[in-house]
Amino acid sequence: MRDVLPQDLANLFSERDRMVVDELRVVENETHIPSENGERIFAASSFPIYDSEDTVTLIGGVSFEITDRRRAEEAEHRQSQKMELFGQITGSVAHDFNNVLTVLCCNLPLLKSERITPEKQQKLINDCIDAAGMGSNLTKRLMTIARKEALTKTSIELNTLITDLVDFLQRSVTQQNVSIDVALSETRLPVFVDVVLVEMALLNLVINARDAMPDGGIITISSGQAIIDETTEADWGTAAPGRYAFVQVADGGVGMAPEIKKKIFKAFFTTKEKGKGTGLGLSAVQDLARESDGFVQINSEPGKGTEVKVFLRSRRARRDNS
Repeated sequence: MRDVLPQDLANLFSERDRMVVDELRVVENETHIPSENGERIFAASSFPIYDSEDTVTLIGGVSFEITDRRRAEEAEHRQSQKMELFGQITGSVAHDFNNVLTVLCCNLPLLKSERITPEKQQKLINDCIDAAGMGSNLTKRLMTIARKEALTKTSIELNTLITDLVDFLQRSVTQQNVSIDVALSETRLPVFVDVVLVEMALLNLVINARDAMPDGGIITISSGQAIIDETTEADWGTAAPGRYAFVQVADGGVGMAPEIKKKIFKAFFTTKEKGKGTGLGLSAVQDLARESDGFVQINSEPGKGTEVKVFLRSRRARRDNS
């Protein structure tokens, strides 16, 4: 087996066969095999084969590819996250569109007045153009998040992406008396990511931070770079040594007890009351970290707020390792 398969797969199959022999039972597992077009996923079962004296003489097995099924499940899962996001931001977006309509409804009738000065007329026109632009940007942002497409990774500068998103994030929390501060690294942070995954992860983290501060407060979004070594710990994912870019969302909210922190990455786990959340939010953060060869760290204490830091392999590090 070791002469035919890569070392890691040979070790996996040997361990599986050992379990079959030691425990005399069917062993099922899912195997991920790298390929030119990404991972291929196989479901496999191994089982003991007995001779006439009830002694295990062979190990049998069946395996079939489930790559397409897993990809479809992942796509459906992401779509569920998106629908939850829409539910979370509906009120804020409706408020913003109402502001757009208010500007247009107030300014357009005034433009028909014969007594308005050219200067005032130009200002009213500019206000209408700005309002229409805000409405257009809101629509584009919503359509981008809602798109039902496969992941599309691209090289992008992380700070630029965050800056472009800040206004939209602020609109998602303004009604709750929450403001957003931004402290971005002065160093360029090139990453290779799907832009929608970044937007979904940040929007989820900001909404979670908002909900953790029912009396209002400040959410801080920061970025930077880090060199990770073998001593670095991760709350989700694997902190493999190398160069990373990171984005952090911090709040001054209620925080989490250690027993809650251990559960937050479980699907459908939520501390919010019924109807306020499905528990899918942090899976968006997991998706971003996973697709970016990264990991997640969380620092939180009851009454002292929460910091969630998502590490993404820097574009330079990915080139060096390829």
